Amino acid sequence: MDIHRILIVLRRRAYIVVLSMLSAGLLLYAMNASKPPIYAAKTIFFLAQPIAPDQRPSYDTLLFNDRIIPTYAELIRSTPVMKDVINQLNLPLDDKTLLADTEIIVVRNTQLLQLQVENESAQTAADIANTIVRVFNQRQAAAQQAEIVERQRQLLDSLNAAQADTDRTRELLQAAQARNDAAETQRLSEMLVEYQGDYKRLNEQIALTQNAVTAFGLQLAVVEPAQPVTISVRTNTVILTGLGAIFGALFSVALVLAMELLNTRIRSYEDAAGVPKLRLLRPVLPLGLATSGVTASGAYRELCLQSSMSANDGPRTWLISGVMPGFDVSDMIVLLGITLAQAGQRVVLVDVKFDQPTLHSLFGQSNAAGLSTALQQERPMVRDYVLQLTDRNLLLLPTGPVALGVSGQLAARRFEAVVRQLQRDYDIVLFHTLAPAASVDAAVIGRLCDAALLFVQTGTTRKQVLQRAVEQLAAGGLNEMQMVLVKGRRRIPSVSSIRAWLEQRGTSLARPAAQPAAYPATQVSAPVYSAASPAYVEPQPIAGIDRVDSLDE
Repeated sequence: MDIHRILIVLRRRAYIVVLSMLSAGLLLYAMNASKPPIYAAKTIFFLAQPIAPDQRPSYDTLLFNDRIIPTYAELIRSTPVMKDVINQLNLPLDDKTLLADTEIIVVRNTQLLQLQVENESAQTAADIANTIVRVFNQRQAAAQQAEIVERQRQLLDSLNAAQADTDRTRELLQAAQARNDAAETQRLSEMLVEYQGDYKRLNEQIALTQNAVTAFGLQLAVVEPAQPVTISVRTNTVILTGLGAIFGALFSVALVLAMELLNTRIRSYEDAAGVPKLRLLRPVLPLGLATSGVTASGAYRELCLQSSMSANDGPRTWLISGVMPGFDVSDMIVLLGITLAQAGQRVVLVDVKFDQPTLHSLFGQSNAAGLSTALQQERPMVRDYVLQLTDRNLLLLPTGPVALGVSGQLAARRFEAVVRQLQRDYDIVLFHTLAPAASVDAAVIGRLCDAALLFVQTGTTRKQVLQRAVEQLAAGGLNEMQMVLVKGRRRIPSVSSIRAWLEQRGTSLARPAAQPAAYPATQVSAPVYSAASPAYVEPQPIAGIDRVDSLDE
């Protein structure tokens, strides 16, 4: 699908795009406007490990802090911390909701962490952020204090054991000296020195532990405390509405294009392109006679020129049919014949729709004798059954009474003789047939025609149906096929409307021919005339037909 075709489709379906834009925009506007504003508070801090004033942090300390930052980021958002914050602030939330509203971001290439809390109240969001840091430090201090106490207890136990070992060794040493046991005295002296060293070392560790009670472990050092921010972090309603409208437009455009690709109905000549052996005529005809006379006349004159019907060397025998079964083109073949007749061509309309004869009724003519009657004769004389319709070269060969098997006679030699007579006596022969998909008559007649003109009503005929119709006619031997689009609502004209339309253009409608007595309506065999029947009937005014139903209304 090229850009031009896409633009045409979007212009035709512009209302869908507009409705989708409005619907999506209004929906998101309503959803966003009904929700309360959300405010965010941020606090920035880092992990601090206290050291002595005369010391500087080592490389290992810095590396340890970098590696432990992600762990502390998760510990800050732990469930116990959230529950303590909820209890201290009396928040109407549970720990899962508060956890979902809390986010910690590690600032790249630094040891800084950013804690962000969202809440419907700006002050509450700031209080929660600051309380989380404070609660975490409190829990850290309590855990560190418990750890120090436990460590001191273990050191005191070790110190008492070392004191007991020292006293016992001293007593043993004194006993050895009293016995003058030099070897034992030497061994106990060494053990006493070792126990005394352990005792001294444990005393030093206890002293260090006491000094580290208030300066031990990692704490959160706040760089920037959270402050209430009265600007909502929720997407602006106008922006969200605009984004919704854009999304709706994109979705509708994709939907329209998808529908266009899946829809094979013919709505323009571009939709029918690509069908082999089919020539596309460019005029788009108004549907039937019940349209503006100027519009109809101009469109059908253009159709005659493009199809070469009015050319002296153009095709003379035409098959005229709709593509879709049930699409009656009777009024269009009538207007086409009138246009050609007014141009000076002798035109005969041949109604071959034996199941649904219609042309005679449009002109108020009798269908008592016609093509079926001629086909019953051994040597058909088709001129005897041709009826003159106007005073300007327009004639009609009706179907005649329909008998069983008459449609099958179209493939016989008699029908070929009828066609040759029509081609000899008239300039243009227009065969009115059923759709190729509805009857094989079209393919049978098409083999004797020079060309076919297929009428396609916009928006109702699928391309596959058109292609099958062309293939059926081509299989019968018809090589030249043309297609014209027809648009508008269906409106079947009456005899009075045709008469009024013709008189506005200086043409009169002929009076219906009298039914010969030798041909009752039910008889199909060849008629017997007492005298030769005239090929043309002089036009007479039609009595009893008013002019209320105008074609140009």
